[in-house]
Amino acid sequence: MLRWLNSIMKKLLIIPVLASICLLGGCSLFVQEFDNNEFKLIVDMAVQTEILHESCGDIDAENIKQLQVTSRTFELYTKHTPSNVDVATVATILREDVDQLSRAVSKEYSKIYCDKKTELMLKKINTILPIIPTKRR
Repeated sequence: MLRWLNSIMKKLLIIPVLASICLLGGCSLFVQEFDNNEFKLIVDMAVQTEILHESCGDIDAENIKQLQVTSRTFELYTKHTPSNVDVATVATILREDVDQLSRAVSKEYSKIYCDKKTELMLKKINTILPIIPTKRR
């Protein structure tokens, strides 16, 4: 009877130990598949660029500002994420594209330039978009 009780006590001791490890370790015990923040930023850029592309004849300054904020946030975030040089490089290229478009819009610009620039940006975004969820963290 004493052996049986001793065996049960040992098994019951495992539960609080495992619970303590989970509580102290937090979410770091569970490997995150990919960076949700990075993915959200690139999706936001894709949507904002599509909206700009559709309205190239009459771009709202607020839309271009919103895209600038998102592209700079994406660049800053990726630059300070460990082991992320490849995405950070693309983020910088995209931010430069957005800045070029913003400068063109602030001056006189042609609809053709806007169409081609946003089309090129969408190609870059759509190239990296499916890659981000496959990157392990």
